[in-house]
Amino acid sequence: MKKKPLVSQDDAHRRVSDALRLRVGMGKRYSFAGLEEATGIPERTLRSYVDGTIDTTPGLPNLLALFSVLGAGFASDVLGVCNLTVRDGNPEEAEHFRALSLMCSLSGDIAAAVDDGFVDHRERAQLQPAAEMVIAALEPIARPGSTVQPLKREAS
Repeated sequence: MKKKPLVSQDDAHRRVSDALRLRVGMGKRYSFAGLEEATGIPERTLRSYVDGTIDTTPGLPNLLALFSVLGAGFASDVLGVCNLTVRDGNPEEAEHFRALSLMCSLSGDIAAAVDDGFVDHRERAQLQPAAEMVIAALEPIARPGSTVQPLKREAS
């Protein structure tokens, strides 16, 4: 017995078509001609993605080009069928909230470990992976040339 794919070709096509229909065409943010210029995908092909059949679902290179130009909202609409969302951002950009969350979690773990007055070898081994995650999260913030600006406090 052949297994059904998690996302059918019809569902995939409908997601792309609906997401494009919201953003491209007369009175929308993008014209087909403008999107052709931005992505390099011929206008006729773009129209077929909106109006066509299952056979006209974009291949991966064209889908990635559409994601790049139309942004996170478009990508989230398409990938929503997989329970995924997308956010704009630079992968090299520091994730301050993630770093803070990891530091607070590690701080709580350390507090629990020193509750008896010292950290034994087992507790130290349990803390090490979390500490390494904190270091990895802080590295982009501490990197030379980082765009992070220190908080300036006013004199009281």
